[in-house]
Amino acid sequence: MKKGMFLLLSLAICLSACSKEEQTEYEKDPQAFGKSKYNDMPSLFQEGKMDVKIKIDKASYDVNTNKISYNIINNGEDFLFGHPYEIEQIKNGSWRKIPFKLNTTFTSIGIILPKGKTVKKTINFDSLNIKLKPGYYRVIDHVYLDQDKKKDANLSAIFQII
Repeated sequence: MKKGMFLLLSLAICLSACSKEEQTEYEKDPQAFGKSKYNDMPSLFQEGKMDVKIKIDKASYDVNTNKISYNIINNGEDFLFGHPYEIEQIKNGSWRKIPFKLNTTFTSIGIILPKGKTVKKTINFDSLNIKLKPGYYRVIDHVYLDQDKKKDANLSAIFQII
């Protein structure tokens, strides 16, 4: 069974490498992966006039990479976001939080992203004192959909370390 899943996963990765826009296995079949405290998490939130998306720059990164980048894209009304993010890895069918170095802090600031704008965020693994091993990961970012911070959404972008 494991050989079959490995072959299927390998074939899907090879096929996705041939496409114009790289797509992770998670984007193709989110149900194939387990759940974290966040459960299933989309990369896109659309409701009313809100339309926000998180997108990783590349579907896969070399095991020796020390940083990745992703974009938060706003195609709807203005919203707030901040600097904090989380990283999780899929292990044994479940998403598990990757712990950052002790006393890692983020500046607590609300940044407004206007309609039609995109912001790029970069994660430096060296500054977090983490080394990612081959596998599937997701970066989780939190956005506030109103100025009063009463309505919010968690979004994720999936990537692979090979």
